[in-house]
Amino acid sequence: MSFDYAFTLPPRLAVPAAYPALTSPQMGRHHILGRKYIQLLLALARETGVSDGVLKRFAGWPKPDSSSNIPAETEFNGRFFWSPFNLFIGPDGNHRGFDPGSGVEQVCPLGLNRLHPGRWDALRAIPLYFERVGVDLRALVSLADNAVLNMKLNVTREEVQSDLTRLIKAVIATATGDKVPVYDFYENEWVAVKQSIAVDRFINRTHDVEGLYNFAVDNKLLVGRNWSNRIADDRFILNPNA
Repeated sequence: MSFDYAFTLPPRLAVPAAYPALTSPQMGRHHILGRKYIQLLLALARETGVSDGVLKRFAGWPKPDSSSNIPAETEFNGRFFWSPFNLFIGPDGNHRGFDPGSGVEQVCPLGLNRLHPGRWDALRAIPLYFERVGVDLRALVSLADNAVLNMKLNVTREEVQSDLTRLIKAVIATATGDKVPVYDFYENEWVAVKQSIAVDRFINRTHDVEGLYNFAVDNKLLVGRNWSNRIADDRFILNPNA
């Protein structure tokens, strides 16, 4: 049996008002899983009946009890979109190189797995699952707002509900307390890349999908400057050698 699903991509959502301002205007919040993966995750979870308590916890609310209810839709959708489990802080889009756009981050921030063991792998298991059950990842990452992606998943609706519950619980299990902070900026985790390639901010579409699993950086591209001694127009990447 299969599960047919028509996914309509909602527009990008603004950062929730409850999030504190960043310490520098040159910093930004980056998704580990690109926003289209997160929006598909929420849409499928809602469609198949993943529990409200599990979804609220992923959105950053304190640990739920069995009676947890979803708050106002606009607030909830914004906080799920900007889930603190799926964010880290780093140089903004004007100061990053190799931004994966709608794909998945290529390099894990050095301290993320130290502070939150298993989170990186738990998050990356979600797009791998989508791929395994028949989601066309290339079509997903290139989907325009309000456009529709028709899917024929090779699992049942009930299996999707069970699988997504398991996958989301694996992510939220990496939090050690009720409060879920966004992973912060640490200068030693970032390094500048050569000016000749700095203008290429976005990884090509192949890397958006396949490079998620096989990304490598040629050390010849690295300049070695850190954030504190950056020069004009520097672009920074997460240091693969950190």
